[in-house]
Amino acid sequence: SMEDATARHSQAMSSERKMLRELRRELKTRLHYLTASLHSTYPIFTAADGITRTICGLALPAPTALGHSDDEMLSTALGHTCHMVQLMAKYSCVCLRYQPI
Repeated sequence: SMEDATARHSQAMSSERKMLRELRRELKTRLHYLTASLHSTYPIFTAADGITRTICGLALPAPTALGHSDDEMLSTALGHTCHMVQLMAKYSCVCLRYQPI
């Protein structure tokens, strides 16, 4: 009958909603795990001067101080930063307007 079909449909929808809530919870947990693993892979800290940031122990100088840095060290630090940003965008399903190179 029509009431039985409606009841079965309602029960199926309730079951699917429950499964969707569980999948969203699992996805959120996975996203937290992935972003936490990025911090351990690419640790970012404030240097002793309180201004400069470091990634993997390499200084990320202020834009005004770029000329005072070793090119290889700066390139490595910026490469780590670009890679981390790309991974965070991928994990979070965020499209970046400009691709870091």
